[in-house]
Amino acid sequence: MRASGHGHRQGKALVLAVNKWDNIPTEQRDEIRAQVEQRLKFADFAPIHFISARHGSGVGELLRAVRQVYAAAMRDMSTPELTRVLEAAIVSHQPPLVSGRRIKLRYAHQGGRNRR
Repeated sequence: MRASGHGHRQGKALVLAVNKWDNIPTEQRDEIRAQVEQRLKFADFAPIHFISARHGSGVGELLRAVRQVYAAAMRDMSTPELTRVLEAAIVSHQPPLVSGRRIKLRYAHQGGRNRR
């Protein structure tokens, strides 16, 4: 769990794989899945894949998720594109009041991002 927390704090893309899934009795899988999701609530944006490296089950879906998350992490977004997303978010969810006044968010800039 510590590695996932470190990646999250660093703002890195994250895909979680739970191995040895083939050794878990079917009747316990839902309980274990719920426990994993509970312990990783801080990374609820990250896809979780339950795999068996020994049998190869779930590995194909895991690799597809890694490619998808990598593409999203490496995406370069322009300031106008991000500003449009920000404006749509403001329409859906108004910023909080601070000292009785609403915060005015004018534009968004990507800043730092992952590099190839």
